[in-house]
Amino acid sequence: MFFSKHQNNKKLRIAIITETYPPDINGVSNTLFELVKQLQKNHEVLILRPEEPYYDMKIDYNLKEIFFPYIKIPFYNEVKLGIPIIQRISDSFKTFQPDIVHIITEGPLGFFSLWIAKQMNLPVVADYRTNFNDYLKFYHIQYLDEFIKIYLNYFHNQCDLNLVPTLEVKKQLLKKQYKRIKVLGRGIDTQRFNPNKYSSNIRKRFNIELNEIMFLYVGRIAPEKNLYFLCNVIKKLQEKYNHIKFVFVGDGPIKSELENHYPEIIFTGKLQGEELSCIYASSDVFLFPSKTETFGNVFLESYASGLPIISYNYGAAKKIYTNHQTGFLMPLNILNEEELWLKYIENYIKNPELIKKHKHNILNEHKFKLHKLSWEGISNQLIRYYRNLINDKSKLFFKAS
Repeated sequence: MFFSKHQNNKKLRIAIITETYPPDINGVSNTLFELVKQLQKNHEVLILRPEEPYYDMKIDYNLKEIFFPYIKIPFYNEVKLGIPIIQRISDSFKTFQPDIVHIITEGPLGFFSLWIAKQMNLPVVADYRTNFNDYLKFYHIQYLDEFIKIYLNYFHNQCDLNLVPTLEVKKQLLKKQYKRIKVLGRGIDTQRFNPNKYSSNIRKRFNIELNEIMFLYVGRIAPEKNLYFLCNVIKKLQEKYNHIKFVFVGDGPIKSELENHYPEIIFTGKLQGEELSCIYASSDVFLFPSKTETFGNVFLESYASGLPIISYNYGAAKKIYTNHQTGFLMPLNILNEEELWLKYIENYIKNPELIKKHKHNILNEHKFKLHKLSWEGISNQLIRYYRNLINDKSKLFFKAS
């Protein structure tokens, strides 16, 4: 057939455009890194991304990378926007000759890469990973709401395929007139995140006694994560109980402020690798108050580590946790949410056996649920999407010829 060169055993050339990648620490960067590791096993990958001038250690010497200058968002320095040097993007595509272009982030680098890819008639896949409009009120820039809605809708509808992490997000976007959407879930490395990573040493490091109940939050220390709310709940509990500890792992724009206002909460800063795995497995309960996630990779990390949860019933939490069996999940929009948060946390404080029971339930489910969440399986699904799109694009090209 005329598109036989894209048969299933063909090695693909994949150009990936992203404004975040390790050493950045965030959900997008972490999951992309895992995907790239899998893709590189059988395919050739090129990444276009902002440069890292102060990062001397190259993570993967076999990975081809093209770097771009960038600016930082003034109110959120952890976020970079790549400056799209059009000639550099164009030359990269002409030299690499990708079979497919995959845009991870919708910033300037992504937009101009999309534009150039369309000029070159290359098939384009884009990810929808962040609910940007949900963030605006936290940074007092609601006036950008309509612009961002229009821009994101336009951006994604110019792409040949859009990937979302859950069916829930797909339904939301279809209502907003997004087109050509498929679901691609997220994976978890169970060698890295598992209950066997428990370490009494990491509890000692943060002065947490073995008889104290350790509640954990992992994620950006940012207003959109609903941390002001959680901190106020914690303050009420700490005034009432003295055998509980709350640990926040991560960094972000409000970390210093929260540290000053809530000195009894332990802020570890960023933890990576073995330290992160150990603090998950060494905790008792995972708390995640954010209402703005499209998926929430930390849910997979906490579940794989054997931690019961208190959170909201959406995203990955809804997919893998079961209310009242492996944690407590509540509706996103309820009037008495503080009352419920206090109640659920106190359930664990007053009844430590419940923690053991929920942990036991999670371990019983692990084999059944986690085998579906391997990065190899996610990568294979992505390659199937790529191949189908490439073949469809080839058919259209030859019909038009």
